[in-house]
Amino acid sequence: MLGENYTLCGQRRVEDMVSKMCSSEKSQLGMLASFIENKPAAWINPKNRKLGRHPSLLQAVRAKNWQMIAFNYNGSSYKKNFYDQKMEQAYAHHKKLSNENR
Repeated sequence: MLGENYTLCGQRRVEDMVSKMCSSEKSQLGMLASFIENKPAAWINPKNRKLGRHPSLLQAVRAKNWQMIAFNYNGSSYKKNFYDQKMEQAYAHHKKLSNENR
């Protein structure tokens, strides 16, 4: 996550974010959860707000909407790096492993 998102990560200062990022995986996951919960939904068309907003990052995560997760996290250029496809494949892989270990 970019340092400019420190408030979305639940931190008062960017320095606090950096310190927590370096302290533990638990802190990193906690800040990621805060970021997901706090990231506001983007306007579909900022020039025409009557069109409403895209699903928020939290809504996209709950729905496993890989395209909207990638869009919310990486912006509209996510497609050129196939972020949505990579996340979906990783999720399917880890879900399969989890089911096999039950």
